[in-house]
Amino acid sequence: GKVEKRLVNGRLYGVESDIPVEIIWPAQDVSENLTVNTLVYFHGGGFVVGDLDSHQAHAIRLANEAACVVVNVDYRLAPEHRFPAAYDDCLAVTQWALDHINDLGKHVNRLAIGGDSAGGNLAAAVAISCRDIGIKLAAQLLLYPATDLSRMKGMPEKAYLGEENLELLGLDPRASPRYASSHEGLAPVILGVGPHDFLYDDNMRYEGILKAGKVKLILREFTSL
Repeated sequence: GKVEKRLVNGRLYGVESDIPVEIIWPAQDVSENLTVNTLVYFHGGGFVVGDLDSHQAHAIRLANEAACVVVNVDYRLAPEHRFPAAYDDCLAVTQWALDHINDLGKHVNRLAIGGDSAGGNLAAAVAISCRDIGIKLAAQLLLYPATDLSRMKGMPEKAYLGEENLELLGLDPRASPRYASSHEGLAPVILGVGPHDFLYDDNMRYEGILKAGKVKLILREFTSL
């Protein structure tokens, strides 16, 4: 399919800078006879690495396998840009995608967000904000998401939250989605986990929290490497 780079005007959504995105349309033979969905995707990389190029092949695969227009987001990275910069960028592009849905998958009720690892963290956090501000998402695709940064004390978390703020900001639901005051009413979740992943326990705790909040959830556990 077609690949197009664009700049989202962040100032329209409360962010001081433009946010680069790459829009990937599914292959023509995939999309010809299908309703085309829209997925806003946040790449992984521990909040400090990763970009449009590192996850382009991944985004193309998602576009073709799920018949969706993928908006791959080049959010700001730590340590140059600390929390909540990445979160703010991701929420802004989600709002932009809704406002420009006719240029994307065209179906306002088929807008989803997703991400892997740190990107899964951002997707889960943005999904909570979408519920709170009235954006109805079709789904959230969470691939081994980090949902509780307060338990993680590695360099990526220190770079993102700031070493001096790690304990306090780790409890902010924009950084750790598990600490939202409520998880009821969130968009349905596809949760991809692996038992050998260091985030596995975190993921399973979040699954329990989502189930307690009566969120529709499909768990995909990948047992082999």
